[in-house]
Amino acid sequence: MNDILNKNLILFKKYHCDISLPLNFTSLNLETFNNLPFKIFFNNQQIILNSKYNPIKEIERQFEKDYIFKNKPIIFFGFGFGFILKFINSSLNLLSNKIIIIEPFPEIFFTALNITDFSNEEQIIKNITFIISDSEEKILKKLFSIISLNELNTVNFIIHKPTFSLLSNKFNKIKSIIEQIIENKNFENKFGSLMENNYLSNKKFISSSFPISDFIKQNKNKFEFGFLISAGPSLDFCYAAIKKLKSKNSIIASVDAALIPLLENSIIPDFVLSIDPQHYIFDFYNYQKEYNFNLIFSLLSSPDIHSFSFQKKYYFVPSQHFVISKFNDYYESDNFLDGGGAVSTYLLELLIKLNCKSIYFFGQDFSFPFFYLYSKYSAFYLNAIISLNKFNSIETINFTSFLNFEYLSVNNLYTSKTLLTYKKEFENLIRKNNHISFFNVNSYGLNINSSQNIFI
Repeated sequence: MNDILNKNLILFKKYHCDISLPLNFTSLNLETFNNLPFKIFFNNQQIILNSKYNPIKEIERQFEKDYIFKNKPIIFFGFGFGFILKFINSSLNLLSNKIIIIEPFPEIFFTALNITDFSNEEQIIKNITFIISDSEEKILKKLFSIISLNELNTVNFIIHKPTFSLLSNKFNKIKSIIEQIIENKNFENKFGSLMENNYLSNKKFISSSFPISDFIKQNKNKFEFGFLISAGPSLDFCYAAIKKLKSKNSIIASVDAALIPLLENSIIPDFVLSIDPQHYIFDFYNYQKEYNFNLIFSLLSSPDIHSFSFQKKYYFVPSQHFVISKFNDYYESDNFLDGGGAVSTYLLELLIKLNCKSIYFFGQDFSFPFFYLYSKYSAFYLNAIISLNKFNSIETINFTSFLNFEYLSVNNLYTSKTLLTYKKEFENLIRKNNHISFFNVNSYGLNINSSQNIFI
């Protein structure tokens, strides 16, 4: 053990007693440039861990891009050669944040301790939480004892890409969580400013709307059966079943994309829910100007929906959302919904809150049966050239190449990673509410776990 490693171990163990040198530790081979390490030889691979010119500047650039939530916890995934500590030490404004550093490869962490003296970083080492382990179970257990899974959406997650690239299948859960975080970041980059503008616009309509808590109080325990209507291709086989099952003890809850298909088949929902921030939400309602049902809208959805009139409008606040977190506005806790990314999951959460004894799904495919994207009456379908709605038609060569790159096949059905993520969130809600009976009606899409498939 060299002097630098021994000195660092004494320093780290002073504040973090769970950090201990692995038995038979041997420092990994590395390559330097201007006396700074940048490349490591690990698992028969040459891995560049950081810029060989200015590694601290490299971290600073990534941090500026990914640091979204001021005063919120910061998670650094990947320790690298430890330049991250130098960066934190030079950024005095970060010292008030809770900081967590995760390193799933102890060999890399202790190699860094073997070559760099961190005595100047003692004060920040004292206040940082380190999770150094090659056990996925231990990493997640310690992480979730500090921060919940839901809170990961509103913490600053700084991912060291070389470390992520080294993750093997033994870290599948961690890989899945990080992939979801990356997907959320991409969504934030694409729609963040749009949703902020939507939020500011929708706030103007709060005074003429009602909070979702009012809707829940007015309808709780009032309906035995909840109908959740989505716009998947299977919906085209469900209209007769909806009419047959409908009674005074049922409530019809529809996603906005399914509204026109329902109206085309003389079915009027009790309420429609909208969350989409984009302008095309207008097309979901552009069937008539006045509606005699209730609208439930997210404060982040496109304000274009206010071009139409409804029986009543109710608003809700998406919980743990990065846009809402940027503002210091106060809302009662019972006006938040946890739905996640999919409009149908928000609908399911609402029907559960209404204490429906049985919930029926219509058009909830989480896939593209018959090679179609949506119900043939939906605005998505009607606004496209009909052939473009088909995966296997001659006009869709470009779309098919995109399909082969972006989508995947499960049980001989086309689907996507995004839809499978939504399906998992949907099924988690079902599993947590096993006192309710769930039925998937006339579905030709993917099976929904813990629900019963029925054909009527």
